[in-house]
Amino acid sequence: MMSGKLLLGGLLIAIAAQAAEVRSPDGKLVVGVEAGAQTLVWRASYQGKPLLLDAQLGLSLYSGVFRSTGQTATKHASAWKPLYGERSSIPDNYNELVARFEDKAAPFRPLEIVVRAYNEGLAFRYRILGAGPFLFASEYSEFHFPKGSQAWEEHTTEGEYRKVPVEKIQPGCERPLTVDLGDGRWASLLEAANTDYPRMLISTLKGPSGVLTSDLGGPVRGVAPYATPWRLILVAERPGDLLEHNYLVLNLSAPSQIADTSWIKPGKSIREVTLSTKGGKECVDFAVAHGLQ
Repeated sequence: MMSGKLLLGGLLIAIAAQAAEVRSPDGKLVVGVEAGAQTLVWRASYQGKPLLLDAQLGLSLYSGVFRSTGQTATKHASAWKPLYGERSSIPDNYNELVARFEDKAAPFRPLEIVVRAYNEGLAFRYRILGAGPFLFASEYSEFHFPKGSQAWEEHTTEGEYRKVPVEKIQPGCERPLTVDLGDGRWASLLEAANTDYPRMLISTLKGPSGVLTSDLGGPVRGVAPYATPWRLILVAERPGDLLEHNYLVLNLSAPSQIADTSWIKPGKSIREVTLSTKGGKECVDFAVAHGLQ
């Protein structure tokens, strides 16, 4: 494929020999994906400065040596109304790039990288094409934040948060991972649409690189065609905006399958912390006595 630029459906993507990039609707966020010599490589910038430096993408199902077989670009703009929550209407506006690759060692099982660029962040997922069952142990999704970035590390359920340099994060860090890029920009790394897939924890690669990598809790089994969960990075100029934009998790998840929602009403809940039969009965009695739902 010749170098240059291509306009597809009104969406401009830059194309090199084996690379493509997609921009957010406001143009501030740019994400690129390409087939490198030994692996798939991706990068991102936000407000004209690096957000993610070159890092690896891939699954252990593949050899890692790919060739590009094409790209497709689309754009999407809509809004939807949730049944409940903080907002009466949720925007869902993004530009999407689908980059297609062929594994040179296994051409019968192509791979697609789907990238969405929002004004509020970026997301990507893998699509395993072909047909038939598969099994793999590792996902090679790397996140290479610029040098000097600090993150709030947390381990286990309800663990203590600690602010550390990204390169000091210990294995098995929980999500979401909030990152201070140190120049007035903020990011948060999390996942969405996880169904029948190990949850992603975060670890650092061995050595001084400071590159974060996906750390799955077990093997992945499925039947192609198959889509993995989304890897999502929210971006903002203020840390509070990361929370304000958490609706991207809902946008990336499957729509509700409940046709009749008339029976769903707001109510109160109680947390019973003793986890005992006695405590459970007392909790029920308390709800009855106070008219809780």
